[in-house]
Amino acid sequence: MDNANIFDRLPTEIQLLILEWLPFKEAIHTSLVCRRFLVLVYRHRSYSKAEAARLYRFVIKNRQLNFITTLLVHNITLRPAANKNLLIRLACMLGYPALVKHLLESGTTYPGFDPATEGNWPLSLACKHGQADVVRLLLKDPRIDPTARADNVFRECLAKLDSKYGYSGVDLHGCTGIMQLLVADGRVDPSRHRNNALVYACNLGDATLVKLLLADPRVNPADLNNRALRNACTAGCRISNAVDIVKLLLATGRVDPSEPLLEDAESRKGINIQFAAIYKLLLAHPRRRQLAMGVIESIGDWYANKARGGADADDDEAPGSDDDAYDDSGYGTE
Repeated sequence: MDNANIFDRLPTEIQLLILEWLPFKEAIHTSLVCRRFLVLVYRHRSYSKAEAARLYRFVIKNRQLNFITTLLVHNITLRPAANKNLLIRLACMLGYPALVKHLLESGTTYPGFDPATEGNWPLSLACKHGQADVVRLLLKDPRIDPTARADNVFRECLAKLDSKYGYSGVDLHGCTGIMQLLVADGRVDPSRHRNNALVYACNLGDATLVKLLLADPRVNPADLNNRALRNACTAGCRISNAVDIVKLLLATGRVDPSEPLLEDAESRKGINIQFAAIYKLLLAHPRRRQLAMGVIESIGDWYANKARGGADADDDEAPGSDDDAYDDSGYGTE
C-alpha cells in the first residue's frame, strides 16, 4: 500500500489537522502526490499574497499545470485576477507558455482576469526576461497592446542585446527572437531610440532581424552618421557573418560608405579575411563611384568655365586639386 492510499484512508479531521501543521512547502509537495490532500488544500486554505506568489513559483518551476488549474477554479484567494493578476505576471516572467496559453484561452472562466493588466505589464516582463514563446502567445491576444508600453518593451530587449550591460545568463537568442516578433507584428515602431534595434542586430550578426528591420520604412540605417554600418564594419572579429551584414546594409542604398569609414576598413583589412572582404565591398560600392564621377564632372565644369573666361575661374583652385581629395583608390572624398 503506497503513502497516497494510506493518507486517503485517514478521516478528514485528521487530514485537516496534518494540513494545518505541515509547513507550506511540504504541504504543496504532499498535494502533488495525494489528490485527496489537494482537495483539502484548495477548499480549506486561504493564501496570502506572499504565499500565493510562492505557490505560483513552485507550480511554474515544476510545470504542474493540472495542479494550479484545479486550485484556480475552487480557491478564491488563488484566482488569476487576485493580486493584480499576479499569476500571469509570474508565468510571463518565469516562462511557462502552457500556463499563459491556458489563462489566455480561459475566457470567462476566471472573472476579472486581464492579461493586459497595469498597461500590458505581463508583455513587458516577458520581453525583459527573454521569454520569446510567451511573447508570441501574448501578441496573438487581441487584449494585448504592445504600443501601450512600447518604450519599456523595446528598452528591455535593447538593454539585453547591448553586450556592454553584461547581463549574466541572458538568452540572447530569446531577446533577438522577441525583437523579430515585435518587428513582424508591426504595431511597435522599430526605429525607437535612434534605430538602436538595427545597431544591436548588426552587432550580434542576426541577419534575420537585420532584414526585418531594413524592410520597415520607419528604420533609418544611416542614422547617427551611419552608425549601424560603422559597427558592422568593425565586427569582423566578434561575429562570423559581418560581411553578410555589411552587404545587407549597402544593398539598401541608404548608407554612405564615406572616406573615413573606408580608411578605417583599409587599416583593418590585414587582420582577417572578413575585414579584407569588407574593405573590398566598400571600395567597390557604386556610391563611391558616383562620388568620384561627381568630382570629375566638377573639374570638367571648372576648366570649361575657365576656357570661357569665367570671372571666378582665375581666383579659385580647380575642384579636387588638393592632394587630400583623393585616396589610394583614385576616388575623390566627399
